[in-house]
Amino acid sequence: MKRSTRSRACAGAVLAVLVVLTSSAGTVARYQPITWSNEVSGKNFPLFALIDADQTARIAVTSSSALRTILDAKRKAVADATASCGAVASCHAAALSWSDDDIARVRDALGTLTKSGALKNVIATMRSSGLFARDVDLEDQAFVARSWERVAGGLNNVLAVYGKGEKPRYPVIDSVAVDASSPGYGQLVHTGMGLMSEQSGHWDAFYQPTLALVLRLLDINWRDEAGRLEPLHVGENAAAYKRVATVRWSDYSYTVALVPGAGLSDQMEHESHPLNPMGKEIIEIAARRYVDRKVAFIIVSGGYVHPKYTRFSEAVEMKRSLIRDFKVPEDAIIIDPHARHTTTNVRNAARLMFRYGIPTDRPALITTHLYHLDSIASTAFDDRNDRELGYRPYVSKRRLSPFELEWLPNVTSLHADPLDPLDP
Repeated sequence: MKRSTRSRACAGAVLAVLVVLTSSAGTVARYQPITWSNEVSGKNFPLFALIDADQTARIAVTSSSALRTILDAKRKAVADATASCGAVASCHAAALSWSDDDIARVRDALGTLTKSGALKNVIATMRSSGLFARDVDLEDQAFVARSWERVAGGLNNVLAVYGKGEKPRYPVIDSVAVDASSPGYGQLVHTGMGLMSEQSGHWDAFYQPTLALVLRLLDINWRDEAGRLEPLHVGENAAAYKRVATVRWSDYSYTVALVPGAGLSDQMEHESHPLNPMGKEIIEIAARRYVDRKVAFIIVSGGYVHPKYTRFSEAVEMKRSLIRDFKVPEDAIIIDPHARHTTTNVRNAARLMFRYGIPTDRPALITTHLYHLDSIASTAFDDRNDRELGYRPYVSKRRLSPFELEWLPNVTSLHADPLDPLDP
């Protein structure tokens, strides 16, 4: 059943972050899975969830006169938009967007709280979580400022795409459900804004008004993909997650075989077909590596992507086929049902490896068909990762055969990206 993204404007968290394990080999850092009370909100905007989860930080944020002034202005913006925007969705979105001046004022206020020590525990958790990995080398004040700026950009991006109808990076699969300028869509957004206005007196944190509209826009566009099947480690991946601790890794040449989704070509997209024929062929490659004891696990990666609004996750369907058609046991299969692109196939697999305790200093495989692997092995793929993610989710890669590429995961992959709201 779909979990509503509007259930809470605040994104509380039950957070397991960095655990330091000591063994005969020395001290090893292990990141653990994270469970959010609202998966869509927590995964996209962990800064807010971490503030909500820390009593000292939340009291400081809600007591700050500068931040309360901003909250009051946002609360008024909700009331004014409800009264004047009518059935114009873009008007409502614009009312709660963060201007450069807004962003600067919040940045300054958070800087004051950082200096006072009120955010000390939150900052420590941010640093150890991996969720802010791209900025972790910054000193505290710059670290918090940059994290806030990224979040504000993510909020504005959702408002632009799903409130104003602007094109996302991949409009064919990520765009608004209908014409955002249509009266019907405007009435839907206007009604939602009115419901928010009724509850606005309960808000006490500066980010709640905009966050409430962002989550509502994602919800009314059926864009809860980021939260689907979460938390994976106690659901679809429970058996494999439990088995990781029992594996003798020296028995295997490689840790995992990642199978990036094949998607569906334009000619083969059909709502009633859950898995591309190529998808079945590429999991056969991985199944053979597992049977030959070359890898301990198979990671299948692919979200709810083709066709747009499909009810099928490619990763789930590949897992079913691995079990049914190739007799691979469930505890050898890890799914990533969120990735929407090849870049995030690799990134999400790296995240799962770090969080599940799979050795990341041992080589892994990517197994897929020749043509897809040609692309992944190319320097153009390096450039694409640099451009779209801001880093490469691997520290090395090496082509082994027509069907195999060796790689090592990059810990920066843990960084949460609010500019990609369907798979942050």
